[in-house]
Amino acid sequence: MGFTHRKRHLSDCSIFLAISSCARERKNIYLFQILETGTYCVSSVFFKSWSGLSTLILSLIRNILVYTKHFREWHAYLFSVLVVAVG
Repeated sequence: MGFTHRKRHLSDCSIFLAISSCARERKNIYLFQILETGTYCVSSVFFKSWSGLSTLILSLIRNILVYTKHFREWHAYLFSVLVVAVG
């Protein structure tokens, strides 16, 4: 039963990713990617799937920085190192 609910929830998250690939404006693309990653974070906590949560949180932070136009070149290096270190 748990697997069925998890599978359905993951497909619900994928809807945000599909919408982001159809969006034309950069801000809308990142908004839907933030929603998708945030939903995956919540589902990971709900289903106690801790293994990928750290990289999801890093991705969420990166997308928020891009969305708010605070992302700089050094952030790319920082997030690359962090994903390798904690992921």
